[in-house]
Amino acid sequence: SFSKLEYLCELAEEISESLNENRGGNQWLLVSGLPARMIRKLDGEERDTLGPSYRFQWEGSTGLIKVIPPSYVHGVIISRLCRAMLRKFYDMGIEDTEHDWGGRTTFKPTKKGKQADETFFTQHRLPSSQYDHCGWPTLVIERGVSESLRRLREEAKWWFTHSKGQVRIVIVIGISETEKAVTFEKWQLAPPDAPRPLTREYRNALASSLPPSLQQPAETQQAYLAQKIYVRPGTVVGTPMVLPFASLIDRPPGPSENDVILDDKDVKLIARDIIGCLCC
Repeated sequence: SFSKLEYLCELAEEISESLNENRGGNQWLLVSGLPARMIRKLDGEERDTLGPSYRFQWEGSTGLIKVIPPSYVHGVIISRLCRAMLRKFYDMGIEDTEHDWGGRTTFKPTKKGKQADETFFTQHRLPSSQYDHCGWPTLVIERGVSESLRRLREEAKWWFTHSKGQVRIVIVIGISETEKAVTFEKWQLAPPDAPRPLTREYRNALASSLPPSLQQPAETQQAYLAQKIYVRPGTVVGTPMVLPFASLIDRPPGPSENDVILDDKDVKLIARDIIGCLCC
């Protein structure tokens, strides 16, 4: 229960120190009774409000804070994934003006809001002279320690539900520094006519299909784990990661354009320093 900012900072610092010492563990802080002024402060431009790096989401007067582990690998793994995608776009001749990254931009449905670790926008969803706010991203990235995977999957569902299907893909990254392991999960929405619950046969059939390319009410669809990649010392399982071009850029691919495909080499480069023996 919120009392004062100083106490919240102490709690966040304790979580950060524990994550640093144990290389894992709880990274979440649930706070009730947040006044509106404090929600604005935690969501504001002062990114060091609590001391440790964090991501913030809220609904009504309840906030959920994800403390980012203060380690090198948590800091760089997303930037490496972004650079890998940009290299693929560059090889296709895609201009930088067609897309951009939104970082921890806050998205605010009614009486709630959420920051991601990283967001990817196609051109027409970015702010312009006509619109002073961002549309929903086509791709969202959420990362955390391996113990947070269950919660991060709920975060993925949040993006699909509140964007009404405009978010096409969520990549969830779980990092275990003690086991020198990384898990990448690609989440997306099944078509509205998919069986409930999804059968194994239907999931396999969806593996080679595109996420929905049109906005659909999220309640008519199911979020599902479309692909999982394990990176362990000596092992990479589940590659390549395929990110459909039309889902990312919001248009059909041209003659020299294709899906973004991250193969074994790409994934090893993204996860290096965690599973360093793979990249020697």
